Amino acid sequence: MSRASPPQPRGGAARIVDLVADTLLGAALLVTVAVIFCQVVLRYVVASPSSWLDEFAVLIFAWMIFLGAAVAQRTDSHIAMGTLVALLSRPAQRSLYLLRCAAMALVLGVLFWQGLALTLRLSSVEYPAMGISRGFLYVALPATVPLFLFYLGRVLLRRWRRRSEADSWWSHGETR
Repeated sequence: MSRASPPQPRGGAARIVDLVADTLLGAALLVTVAVIFCQVVLRYVVASPSSWLDEFAVLIFAWMIFLGAAVAQRTDSHIAMGTLVALLSRPAQRSLYLLRCAAMALVLGVLFWQGLALTLRLSSVEYPAMGISRGFLYVALPATVPLFLFYLGRVLLRRWRRRSEADSWWSHGETR
């Protein structure tokens, strides 16, 4: 099976969600690289390191991780070990895939709830150098879980609609 580019969503709203997610992820990557580059220059060239840049890099990197995980779900591109599953019958593959999706949704629910609790609990604690709330770090979970669930549902619906095709239900990523 060859990997193809992911199919474009039909609806305008889904396309806008994809564009916003991709733009935010690209911007986070660009900002992370720029901030780390500045840290290196300040530390090793100017010999005057900045502590707030270090805190900011960690904050942006955390957001990038959770947003990137959601975007990877858009094409069902998370790492999967499907060697043994591919040997199973199509109904068994479908059942395992649905079980996997249910487990992911359950874990995402826990992450949302715990992320919200951490955000509220640590909202009064500040980063020492930046002087902003640590809640900005933990709010990445409740902010990105809905996007992750949206993409999980979209992939599940797409696979359900093509369930009669010859491809395996467990194939890694979206295929044509």
